[in-house]
Amino acid sequence: MENAGTTPQGVAGRKRIPNRERPTAEDEALNLIAREGEARLAAKRAARAEAREIRMKELEKQQKEVSDEDDHVSVHSRGSLRVEERSEKDFEKGIRTASSLSAATVASLGGTFSRRGSGDTSISIDTEASIREIKDSSAEVEEKYKKAMVSNAQLDNEKTNFMYQVETLQDALLELEEQLAESKRQFEEKSKDFEREKHAHAILQFQFMELKEALKQKEELLAALERQKVFFDSLRSERDDLREEVILLKEQLKQ
Repeated sequence: MENAGTTPQGVAGRKRIPNRERPTAEDEALNLIAREGEARLAAKRAARAEAREIRMKELEKQQKEVSDEDDHVSVHSRGSLRVEERSEKDFEKGIRTASSLSAATVASLGGTFSRRGSGDTSISIDTEASIREIKDSSAEVEEKYKKAMVSNAQLDNEKTNFMYQVETLQDALLELEEQLAESKRQFEEKSKDFEREKHAHAILQFQFMELKEALKQKEELLAALERQKVFFDSLRSERDDLREEVILLKEQLKQ
C-alpha cells in the first residue's frame, strides 16, 4: 500500500552523450605533428633532389675527364707510331748507306781492307739487331701501355656505374625510410583513433547499463502497480458487497 504512489529514483536525467564532434587538444596535437612530419619529408625530398643533381654533375664531369684522357692516349699513341715509323725509315736508310759504302770500299781497296770491311759489316749487323730489339721492346711496352689504358678506362666506367648504382640504392633507401616514417605516423594516428573509439565505446556501454537498470526498475514498478491494482479491485469489490449488505440491513430495520 505504501509503494502505490512512489516513483523510482535516478531514472530521469541520466543520459550523457559525449560530444565527439568537438576537436580536442589531442587532435590538435596530432594535426600539428602530422604537419611537422610532412614539412620534414618535403625538406628531405628537396635536399635529396639537390644532392642527386650535384652527384649527376660530378658523374658527368668524371666521364668527360675519362673521355679526354682516352683522347690524349689516342693522340700519344699516334705520335709514338709516327716516331717509330720515322726511326724505322732512318734505320733502313742508314743500313742501305752502310751497305753501299761497305761494298764500294771493298771494291776499291781490295783485299787489304777485307778484314776491316768484314768488321764493319759485323758491327752494322750487331747495331741492326740491337735497334730491332729495342724497337720490339718499345712496341711491346707500347702495347702493354695501350692495354693498361684501356683497362683503366673500363675500370673507370665500371666505377662510375657502381657509383650510380650506389646513389640509386641510397635514394631507394631514403624513399623506404620516408615510407616507414609515414607508416609509423599513420599507425600512431590509427592508435589514437582506436583509443578514442575505445573510450567512447566504454562511455556508451556505461550508458547502456544505466538505461538497462532504469528499465528494470520501471518493470519492477509496473509489476508493483499491477499488484496494487489487483488489491484495489478486491477492496472495491468488498466495498460494494458491504454497501449491499448495509442496504439490506436498512430495509430489514424499516420492516
